[in-house]
Amino acid sequence: MTVSKLADMIITKLAIAFYKDGKETTDWNELFTEFALNQEELYQEAVELLVSDRLAEICYTDDVPCSVQIKPAAIKKEDENTWLIKGYGFMKEIREWL
Repeated sequence: MTVSKLADMIITKLAIAFYKDGKETTDWNELFTEFALNQEELYQEAVELLVSDRLAEICYTDDVPCSVQIKPAAIKKEDENTWLIKGYGFMKEIREWL
């Protein structure tokens, strides 16, 4: 699995948690075990990619990551992606009718 693919999966998971429960912050270990990866380095790189894109923030306790917080820009991005997907599906359906 590539770092960018994993980053997309993580940000989607964070967005779903935000929409479903209103959670802006997710526990690091909970998120890590969610994806059942054996490579913590890959996971760390994926989250750091999200941080560099300003979509998430890592919260540290004693220099150890403890949680990941989704930023408003990520929520906006996920909203736009959802609307694009729905719009594309609608346009495809209209084209089939014609």
